[in-house]
Amino acid sequence: MKRVLVMGGSYFIGKHVVDRLKNTFHVTVFNRGTRPFNDEKIIELYGDRNHLESIQQQLHGRHFDYVIDVSGLTLDHAKILVDALDCPNIKKFVYISSSAVYTTNQASIPYKEDDSLGGNSPFQRYADDKIAAEKFLQSIFEPSTLTIFRPPYVYGEDNYILREKLIFYLLDNNLPIFYPKENNLLQFIYVKDLAEAIFQVLNNHIPASIYNLGNPPIYVKEWLELCARVSKKKPLLVPVEAEKHQLNVVDFFPFFAMNIVLSTKKIDTFLKSLTPLEVGLKRAYKDYQNYRHAIVLPTRTTQVFKVLSKHYIDK
Repeated sequence: MKRVLVMGGSYFIGKHVVDRLKNTFHVTVFNRGTRPFNDEKIIELYGDRNHLESIQQQLHGRHFDYVIDVSGLTLDHAKILVDALDCPNIKKFVYISSSAVYTTNQASIPYKEDDSLGGNSPFQRYADDKIAAEKFLQSIFEPSTLTIFRPPYVYGEDNYILREKLIFYLLDNNLPIFYPKENNLLQFIYVKDLAEAIFQVLNNHIPASIYNLGNPPIYVKEWLELCARVSKKKPLLVPVEAEKHQLNVVDFFPFFAMNIVLSTKKIDTFLKSLTPLEVGLKRAYKDYQNYRHAIVLPTRTTQVFKVLSKHYIDK
C-alpha cells in the first residue's frame, strides 16, 4: 500500500478525501487536531502548517509516495510544506486550487485551463494567493508529478460554509429567499466527486496535469428551485437589485453575482460521470437536517433580510 499525506483532512473536502483513500492507501493526516478521526486506519499528526518547525517535527523520519494538499491557501503554505517534505521521492503531488484564479474580466466563459490567471475578482486576495502557490509548486515538481484541480463551488455533506445549508434553512423556516436579479450562472462540484477525482489520479487513471471539474452550469433561480424540490418546500423567491439598495449580493445571497463557468472537457475524458446536481443536493439536504437546529445566521445577514423584507414582502 502506498503512503499518502493529506494536508487538512478533518473538515469538509479533506474529510471526504481521507474517507475515499483510507481503504486503499496508508493515510497520514496533518492538521490542527480540532476534529480527530479516531480511526485506526488513519495516522493523525497535529501541528500548525504556518510554521516550518511544527511540520518538520511531525514529519521527521516519515516518507510519502503521494501528497494531497487540501488546506494550502498561500505561497507560504506551499513553501513551508515543500521544505518539510522529501520532495525527490514524491511520485504524485495533488494541489486543490480554485476556479477563482481565472481572469474573469478578460477571459470569456467557459474558462479553460490555459486561460489567463489573475486580474480583478471578488476573490482577489484568495485568488492571488492560490495563483502564487500554483506557480511555486510548478517550479518544484515535474509536470508528470503535479496535479492541480481548480474546482468551482464545492457542495455536499459536511459543508461548513453557509451556502446550500443557508438556502435549506430559509426553505425550512418558510422565509423568503432573496437572490440577485442578474440571475447569473453558477457551477458546482459535489465533494465526493472531487475526492473521487483525487483517488483516480493516485491510481494513474487520470494523468498529472491541471484540471477544471464540475457539473454543467445552472442559473441561480433554477438552482434555488432545485433546492426547494429536494427539500419538498415551496419557495418564496425574490429577485433583488443589490445596487439599488446599496448592498453587496453576498450580504443576502451566498454567492457572488458573477458567471463562474469552467470548461470541463479535459477532465471529462477521464472522469466519465459526476453525481447529478439533484442527487447531490438530496444528500446535502439530508446532511443539513442533522445540523439545522445549530444554524445561526450571521448578524449582517439577519439585518439585511429585515431591510429587504420591509421593501419586498411587507408592502
